[in-house]
Amino acid sequence: MTQLLLFLIFLAPTIQYRVVLPWFSFAAMEPVVLLASAALILRSRVRGEALRLPRTWPEIGLMALMIWVALIRPWAQDMQHGLSDVRDWVIPVVTFVSLRMTIRQGWREAVRLMVALALAISVLGVYQRATGGLRPFMSAGARFKLTADWEAVVGPSWDQSGIISLCELHAERARLAQQGRLTDDFEKGADQLQDGSAFAVGLFAHPNSLGMFLSAGLMLALGWATERKDRQHWLALAVIGAALFWTYSIGAYVVVVVELGAYFLLRNLRSAVVTGAIAVSSLVATVGLFAVLPSSALNPLCWRYGLCTTAFNLLSASPLILLFGNGMDHFGEVAYYFQPHNMYIQMLLEYGVLGLGLSLAVFTSVVAAGWHDRLAGLWEKDALLLASWIAVLGFLAAGMSDSVLLGIENRMIVLCYLACYLGLREEQIRSRMLDLEGSLMIRSGAQI
Repeated sequence: MTQLLLFLIFLAPTIQYRVVLPWFSFAAMEPVVLLASAALILRSRVRGEALRLPRTWPEIGLMALMIWVALIRPWAQDMQHGLSDVRDWVIPVVTFVSLRMTIRQGWREAVRLMVALALAISVLGVYQRATGGLRPFMSAGARFKLTADWEAVVGPSWDQSGIISLCELHAERARLAQQGRLTDDFEKGADQLQDGSAFAVGLFAHPNSLGMFLSAGLMLALGWATERKDRQHWLALAVIGAALFWTYSIGAYVVVVVELGAYFLLRNLRSAVVTGAIAVSSLVATVGLFAVLPSSALNPLCWRYGLCTTAFNLLSASPLILLFGNGMDHFGEVAYYFQPHNMYIQMLLEYGVLGLGLSLAVFTSVVAAGWHDRLAGLWEKDALLLASWIAVLGFLAAGMSDSVLLGIENRMIVLCYLACYLGLREEQIRSRMLDLEGSLMIRSGAQI
């Protein structure tokens, strides 16, 4: 029963369908995760189990962020959207808290469920790549995925003479959008595109979201394959990797490369100095690679650069956003895209410095926990624990190019992976303590 409820919670945010009623709209995942969470709590109470929330920073930080959101978002320029955003934080955080309170063991099986889900969605993604069909919940904007840029559809509406680089071009677009002089219509361009581009999107609204989900799922699958060392798990890893490749999400590609590098370095090198030296060398090599790439390859990066210039100009003109947030509505009015495609900027605009700080503090506590595990030698015995830690931190890297915490489904996905890591870690720590107690009892018995 518990495994079924866990699977429903994991599955729900991967089906990105929104029910729209005349007076109300909600994501299809909302009733599913709420009912599953209620069932988990009821099951624990029927069994007479105490509901104790671990007093660690991930839980404290997320609850503090939820309260902060509830305090500031009702004062948004669009109050209805602000209240909806409050709900979009409350439901994932409450579900995460219910998982942490009710499930104290069996997290390895929970991770296995997550890997099985990633594999099933990957099979669908491979089919979508092969046929170009069966993408029921794909958004209109996803049709631009395999176009060079959406201006190729609607045509640039300004004089580009004198512009010498792509980043300069997008900065100019951002300036014209802020002045209300950019007449290109994103939605119009989407309507003019055909739906035949073959890429993997699963049941997500956009292939970038699937890429984010699979980048973490790939790490969990790698952890399982490393531990089990059988052909079936390596085959599952290959299928997930193929589906991720066919999302054509450049951000996901970069994240996976970083994750795989971190996994093999941390698994095989004990010296922090050597690991750090290799990491710095890799960073320098990456910068050098960007320097020699053709300008067309940098288009996605420069497109995001233009959005960043709009965000910083908005913060300069309205510094109160740093204190009280609620800047995303205004950003959508003046930018050439409705969101900045950067988790850190999006959190800063929407929730101010405090909201961004709380979210970063949650991830920082995960970094600290992992470093403690490394020093304690837990990663040497548990490849899955290391893989799940890297999977969670991969969202930090993904946040550089995508708004990872934008939308209720993406938030729920991140918190599901976080719950898996924290639960798995607690199981490993308890197991190690029991082993130590057993060895101490054996020693004391031998002395007697």
